[in-house]
Amino acid sequence: MNDQLLVLAIPGFLALMVIEILWCYKHKLPYYRFNDSMGNLTNGLGQLSAGIVTQLFFLWCYQQMLNVIPWRWTQPIWPVWIGAFVFQDFCYYWFHRASHRINWMVGSHVVHHQSEEYNLSVALRQSWLTRVYGWFFYLPMAIAGIPIEIYISTAAINLLFQFWVHTRLIDRLGILEFIIVTPSHHRVHHGKNYPYLDTNYAGVFIFWDKLFGTFAEEKADNPVQFGTVTAVHSWNPLWANLRYYVDLAKQTSQTQSWKNKIKIWWSVPEWKPADVKPIPKPTGRYDHKRQRPTNILIVCQYALCLGIFLFASYAKNGLEFLQNSILAFLILWGLSNIGGLLDERRWALTSQILWLFSLAGTWYYYS
Repeated sequence: MNDQLLVLAIPGFLALMVIEILWCYKHKLPYYRFNDSMGNLTNGLGQLSAGIVTQLFFLWCYQQMLNVIPWRWTQPIWPVWIGAFVFQDFCYYWFHRASHRINWMVGSHVVHHQSEEYNLSVALRQSWLTRVYGWFFYLPMAIAGIPIEIYISTAAINLLFQFWVHTRLIDRLGILEFIIVTPSHHRVHHGKNYPYLDTNYAGVFIFWDKLFGTFAEEKADNPVQFGTVTAVHSWNPLWANLRYYVDLAKQTSQTQSWKNKIKIWWSVPEWKPADVKPIPKPTGRYDHKRQRPTNILIVCQYALCLGIFLFASYAKNGLEFLQNSILAFLILWGLSNIGGLLDERRWALTSQILWLFSLAGTWYYYS
């Protein structure tokens, strides 16, 4: 599965992040903040943890579609694989574009854009809910008869490719700017200011954006402003994944028209019914300065959650569905506690104590 390949890539991701952090420190570049980076890492690990359960659903859907298709696209293998890789990126373009333009999908994908920084840790900031709908956009590959093994490998390479473009340390790359997605292209995609907002959706090949009219070029006289139009102002990954849906629910309750109650969820983000109050937009950069022992606790908590995830990843085939679900829940709970500590919430310490008891109880029960 592509998640297993991503698990194997985790040490490489972390090593490259450390190199980038050291480079920024040496050259006094303010591209990293502890709060922001931990918020990115907790969201990323949360997505992989949720994938312990949800990835099975997507692969099942893909295989069921393959089962009713009487043809297979298998030989010769390398031309098939290259064609599937381009096809997969085409499907990713439309999945990504829809995730910016249809509100109920935006609610999931917006998590990736909430960071107010731009560095390699942002690549790991992913939604816990994307797989609820993302699988649908790749079913054309199944209809084309592309075997599930080829889909998994092409999807994994596509995701791995997208890691390196989340950096401010690499400038323009000459002729490659016309072919593949580069850091410059993807910095534009993460911009919340005009004319960068909602552009450059491609994962690997930038020509999709140029073909479908969604391309924008980074301009030196118009620096990219990172983040979302409406800031989340929280480091809690659970709230990061729910906040947009809470806003949509509030808008749904405010409008009197049943047509608008439905349209809100399917419209573009900038549309609002006339009888809905504007959402207050937080201003300024969100930050908290904690004591060093709290930061050490946060790092240790993340390492513990990562350890549980690695155990669950390698043992999940030998565990029952309920056991996998419990482990995924415990990881997501532990990551939410990190968010509470980062935000300095009163409930965080109590929740952390309960989490430790629950973790110990789970270990005792299944050991």
